Amino acid sequence: HPDGMDLWGKRVPFEKMTERIATFIDGDINFCNLETVITDRNDLPTTEKEYNFRTHPNAVKLLLKVGFNLMSIANNHVADYGAGGIEETRKWLKKLGRKGRLHFAGAGENIDTAATPAIFEVKGVRIAFAAVSIGVQATSKRAGVVSTHKPDAALEALKKAKADIRILSMHGGKERQLVPVGYQKSLARRAVKDFGVDIVIGHHP
Repeated sequence: HPDGMDLWGKRVPFEKMTERIATFIDGDINFCNLETVITDRNDLPTTEKEYNFRTHPNAVKLLLKVGFNLMSIANNHVADYGAGGIEETRKWLKKLGRKGRLHFAGAGENIDTAATPAIFEVKGVRIAFAAVSIGVQATSKRAGVVSTHKPDAALEALKKAKADIRILSMHGGKERQLVPVGYQKSLARRAVKDFGVDIVIGHHP
């Protein structure tokens, strides 16, 4: 912590977590990768992995208050509590995002839901947003995300969307590496060249 306060292992108010970035969240569209399950439940079974993330809906309320309004839920932690965790996350984001305050995409009960873009307007500009990720790959019968290695379901849905601007969120790459790896660059270039994507947002490393 910059001013020497050791907060490790202590209860920290949600507001404390965003106080140093809040003034920077001032755009018409403010994006974040929501890398966690959103739930108020304690009975969801975890999946077998080293870390399982879950967050109370009150944290998302704070993110909305700070100004975040576009979220990817395509990442390698959205399935930490299985299909039930993905369902909870979508349920809460829909509830908290009523009245157009929040738009999200990237994970769902099957591949079609995971690939479906969020479509919304900002100052008369129609935007389509989709997200792909490493992690549990959705199928016609399994909840998860659209894989960065098999992204076509999301790319095709973006291409078909009636929008002025198309945005693709891409969660992948190699951790602790500061440059994109090969498949990230290939995916980004293909998205722009073949599917009319205007903006590719990369994150994870």
